[in-house]
Amino acid sequence: MTYTIRIREQIAPKYIVCRGPSGPVNRLNIVPVPPPPSPAATLIWSDLSGIYEADPTKRVELWEDPAGVMTDAEVLAQLPELCSYYSAIIRAGAAKALAKIAAPYLPEERESWFRQYAEAVAWEQDKALSTPYCDRLLVPGEAREALLQAILDNTRRFEAASTAILQYQRTLIAQIWAATTVNELVAIVWPQEILLSKQEVL
Repeated sequence: MTYTIRIREQIAPKYIVCRGPSGPVNRLNIVPVPPPPSPAATLIWSDLSGIYEADPTKRVELWEDPAGVMTDAEVLAQLPELCSYYSAIIRAGAAKALAKIAAPYLPEERESWFRQYAEAVAWEQDKALSTPYCDRLLVPGEAREALLQAILDNTRRFEAASTAILQYQRTLIAQIWAATTVNELVAIVWPQEILLSKQEVL
């Protein structure tokens, strides 16, 4: 497989100075700029986030090109942004999975989890210990022991699920940076089945 890396020309300027009612003002340059002709190839990846900037690394396209002269090794060496880009996609998948298992609870509720868990763990070791914070969470008719055991069970299930997600994230990112071909790299994706439902966790 051979490739072509194309650095798109800088489009300038993003803003132009125009005469305003009270002096010069910046206005968005809306003059259309036609894209350059594409090679007879397949676009694999592009980063045009800096099309108005001087930084050429933000104006890059990678093409799988039968007429190209670059090898997999040359592409990966010249475009470390590829690994960073696909690592960010993996992190986004992990973040979505983590958010899904935490979704039943508001951030304000989750802020108290460490305090609840600390008291519940201490109570698990010594049932005679007081648990003033958790006691204040009890609803009428609820047994303290039932609440504390539920805190322990739910927290440990959440920790098991979240650490599994983070471990898998690290595994995939390590594979990304160890990839030796572009096809191998782009094939590393975050699987949808990892996006656990709350019923599977809590």
